[in-house]
Amino acid sequence: MKNLKFLTSEFDPCLYFKYESSMPIFLVLYVDDMLIASPSLTLITELQNNLKKNFEMKDLGNAKKILGMSIERDRKNSTIFLNQISYVKNVLKKFSMENAKPTSVPLAAHFQLCKDQSPKTELEKEKMEKVPYSNAIGSVMYLMVSTRPDIAYAVSCMSRYMTNAGTPHWEALKWLLRYLIKTEKTGIRFSKCTDGEKLIGYVDSNYANDRDSRRSTTSYVFTLCGACISWKSQLQNIVALSTTEAEYIATTEAFKEAIWLKGVLSEIGVLKNNITVFSDSQSSIQLCKNPITMIELNTLSLCGFSLLAFCGLLSGFVRLPWWLCLCGSVHISFVLSALVAGAGCFAIVVLGCGSDSLCGYLGSVNRNKAP
Repeated sequence: MKNLKFLTSEFDPCLYFKYESSMPIFLVLYVDDMLIASPSLTLITELQNNLKKNFEMKDLGNAKKILGMSIERDRKNSTIFLNQISYVKNVLKKFSMENAKPTSVPLAAHFQLCKDQSPKTELEKEKMEKVPYSNAIGSVMYLMVSTRPDIAYAVSCMSRYMTNAGTPHWEALKWLLRYLIKTEKTGIRFSKCTDGEKLIGYVDSNYANDRDSRRSTTSYVFTLCGACISWKSQLQNIVALSTTEAEYIATTEAFKEAIWLKGVLSEIGVLKNNITVFSDSQSSIQLCKNPITMIELNTLSLCGFSLLAFCGLLSGFVRLPWWLCLCGSVHISFVLSALVAGAGCFAIVVLGCGSDSLCGYLGSVNRNKAP
């Protein structure tokens, strides 16, 4: 690629790009799978011919599938729909759940999972040894990291018990599979980016929600061109002693991701605007604005300081009063809970009445829904 004068991304070693007469061309590589993108078909053909001179490769034409994800392009409406419909069907069939009754949410509120629900007797252990719990978790986890941000929180909760799952854990997992029956055609739909396109993030935490360790859950999601491009829902590494701590640690993780996204998207010329990260925690935002108050939180771990320390190294300035501006590229605003619902559905159990609208915020839609 260097001989072809391609540059390697400083943020992702599998991303190569160059500009020919202001015309960009990108190559994304994962093991032996490759995607080439450019507004110029001539540049794409030229790159393919050069690669064929050095490698044995097969041209599959317009991209229709990559890493198990189907790519459906609607040129008329300028949208791209990523989905794993066939994969969902195979997973349901694999675990004999294709004819089960569908559910409306990935994890119902009555599931209060904990280690105490693990098998205690030899009979229970023998019964659960025959249950493909770990296999099923692996299947839904691949789905979650690829095209289904709506199941991130549920998968995060259930994956904690892979080594010693009990009947309640298995029932919760089957509930999730039943949710996939109803939403098997759900995927991520991207619309056409504009020159003023903004990368927007939402961050939230669920304080001390893990019944075993009392650790909190960090959840964030970033959207671009009308849909998710990055999301996470996982337990924090330490036990936060207050909701402020939990929210601040979650904000730290979100900002780390925001800075990386800002870097890679700016590098390839996709993003020119600042990143906005929304939070519904005024206390953590005030803590960011006035780090002196952090002294009062004596138990806040070093990771909690990384937000101010890292950004201080880059710019050393904070802009007030209603938002935090860091490095000239990221700021966080206090908004109503409704606006941060995108991240909130990663940190809490969402009631059925609001799940569809929340998924819409994430760009996670049914295949048959009109753009």
